[in-house]
Amino acid sequence: MLLPRVRRLVIAAVLALIVSAVTSPSSARADSECPALTVTVATPGQLAAALAAAQPGDVISLQDGVYDGNWAASVSGTAEDPIWLCGGPGAQLTNDGHQGSYALHLNGASYWRLNVVTGGLFANVSCTP
Repeated sequence: MLLPRVRRLVIAAVLALIVSAVTSPSSARADSECPALTVTVATPGQLAAALAAAQPGDVISLQDGVYDGNWAASVSGTAEDPIWLCGGPGAQLTNDGHQGSYALHLNGASYWRLNVVTGGLFANVSCTP
């Protein structure tokens, strides 16, 4: 069971993503589909570099695999150009024994779209305004 603080952070992150999706302009593409990929990562090191270098409009694609770490992003997308993190059924972000209680922390970062077919990507997401 999630600790109360972690549970509140997860709920806040999900609500922030919903609000961001509702308030951003609609496009011809459904929000459930990732746009054309701009960065493809296959290792934890590549993911760290992609998150650090993310800019509005980037679409980061996770290849199948387990990306274990204490991941964080602090750059925001924009309403017109959100930052996407996409993965297929075999792509999972985990935090196995790293300091912190989340696998992905959006630290003051807004206008992110998280899209994964299945897996653990949404299990441990937190957001700090």
